[in-house]
Amino acid sequence: MYEPAPPRPKKTNIYRSRTGCKVCRQRRKKCDERKPCGLCMKLGVSCEQILPTFEFRSVIGSSKSRKAGVRQGTLRRQPDRPSDKPVDTTWTPPKHARFSSPKIGGPDILLNEDTTPETDLSLFYALDVHNGNRETLTGSRPLEESSHLRIVDGMSLSLTPSCLLQQRTNDVVRFYMNAWEVHCVPALNLSFEFMAIRGHSSLITDAMATLAANRLSRKLPQRRLFNSSDSPWFSFRPDSGHECLSSELYGSALRKMVRWSSEEFDLYPMLAFVVLVLFCYVESSMGNFKEFYTHSQGVENLLKKSANLVFPHGAGLLAAWVEVKMQNWWRRAYFGVPEFFEAYTDPLLDPKLQLILDTDSGRTATILWILCESHRLNTAARIACWARARQPDNGRTTRKSTVFTDNTASSPEHTMPFSEFVALMEMYSEKLEMWRVSFPDWIEVTGNPNCPKYLDLRSPENEAIYFPSHKLAMNMAYYVAARVMHCSGPLESFASASIHNIDDIYEETEAWIFILLRIAAGISWEECISLNAYTIGFAGLLLSCALCSRRLETGLWIEEWLENRLEPGRFEEGNFPVFQILDAVRLINRERRNGVDVVSLFQTVDDGGGRGKFGSYSSQRIWSMLVYGRCRSTGELISYYVSTRGLADTIGGIEM
Repeated sequence: MYEPAPPRPKKTNIYRSRTGCKVCRQRRKKCDERKPCGLCMKLGVSCEQILPTFEFRSVIGSSKSRKAGVRQGTLRRQPDRPSDKPVDTTWTPPKHARFSSPKIGGPDILLNEDTTPETDLSLFYALDVHNGNRETLTGSRPLEESSHLRIVDGMSLSLTPSCLLQQRTNDVVRFYMNAWEVHCVPALNLSFEFMAIRGHSSLITDAMATLAANRLSRKLPQRRLFNSSDSPWFSFRPDSGHECLSSELYGSALRKMVRWSSEEFDLYPMLAFVVLVLFCYVESSMGNFKEFYTHSQGVENLLKKSANLVFPHGAGLLAAWVEVKMQNWWRRAYFGVPEFFEAYTDPLLDPKLQLILDTDSGRTATILWILCESHRLNTAARIACWARARQPDNGRTTRKSTVFTDNTASSPEHTMPFSEFVALMEMYSEKLEMWRVSFPDWIEVTGNPNCPKYLDLRSPENEAIYFPSHKLAMNMAYYVAARVMHCSGPLESFASASIHNIDDIYEETEAWIFILLRIAAGISWEECISLNAYTIGFAGLLLSCALCSRRLETGLWIEEWLENRLEPGRFEEGNFPVFQILDAVRLINRERRNGVDVVSLFQTVDDGGGRGKFGSYSSQRIWSMLVYGRCRSTGELISYYVSTRGLADTIGGIEM
């Protein structure tokens, strides 16, 4: 009546024992858990126990739509949405790439068109540009659902973390390499253009993708769910998806780098040089000063050991490294402690490397170096004047030398006359003049800055200066800011603690500052945001000049200029939080109304530059500052602590 039941299928790939010995697992027998077990004793073999081990692997789960398929017509899309437009999936090289550049080989796998699989990909990223046009990046796997994309601030589209995490590693790297072309290359030194083509070392590719992912994360702010600060600007953070992927790619690059031996560094010095410079850019973008100094020291050691193999082909990358090194020093100076500036005898750049910067790609690096050296000496001279004011009977300033790292090391005390500061400033003033003479596209500013008109009756907007390119405008701004630092009149008034004929003493300084305000009135803020990502920003120059001016009108103009440009999505300029600069300018104006000219601002505690900017737009939380000021009525040099709370105006809800 009934037939016998069919045999059950044998589960051949399942071990019956999960905690037994190795032999029992291989023979798929139940182990009695003895040591040795009964089966091993019967077979006369050794009973080997299996110990648990850790195994790290990347596991990418398939999306639900890829497993079961997506039903057509389940999602209704508006016909006028930009995401409905067809996307070209063919990758074309950038027009500005130099295909004649040789490949940079190394001990890791090279990526080229043969090793990178061609798949039907359409991850795209709509780019925001200043004229309102949109450009599409093509790259990775198609997006089955429109929910993968979201509009941010009505100007750009961002990929959600779940979307990118579902893609293969090559697809993610391909996406960020396209983002590198548009978001990173225009803001970087010209030497990076040759790395835009495919076919380079995978180590370089991972480093470039890391920087691109980091750049995208900082251009797409997200509102925090919880905010512990009263300031409305701390209620935003960079895009967490791109930021996490940047960390993943950076970890991949670091793992490849640590596998190198010292012999491989000697065999591939150019590859090591490129990677270390890219690492410096990544750490500087994240505000990790300690890690930046580590990679930067590696660059210096490599140049000392293999300079003949790196140059002359690496001169452009040297200029790029100097640019980010100077930007990192500027951000460390705002805001640091007075001891940070006391090692004025230690130059920021090795004198042997200064001669290599005299190239087309090194002009910006040269002016940045001169500006930072001038700022460092100017601030050190101010500190010396305040130290001597506390010791009126001592004509010399006693100091302890410190190094420009997080760990300060003291050296034997010695004295230095104030005249040596002036001599060093004159030396850099001559270097600045040599740089200006060698500049081919220099535009002379109308009017002699040494004989200005009545500045109170002039408006920067009515005399705005416009330049044919943003790079030329920034070079001019760096030059003017350096000229402000070279004005010796204010330093001499600090040394003498006198305000006799103070307006005449500050005449040249105020004239150069007014030229900088005219440049600010004509410069494009959108270009400052996008093109000053890896150099000193314009807002930082305005802060330094606000400290050098005595006119309240100048500070108020700078404050209004910053307030009109600070908005969501525009929190950083020059890799520096604009709202922090705005708070400092407000503090300067508040104290000036109270009868004190703020000359320098310092931190009360040395925090080494902060804890980094992962998940934040600022690496520092500053609640109080040390003020070096001068009484406007008596000329007395004073120093005191002031709270920074309450500087930000009450701002309503910020819509994203």
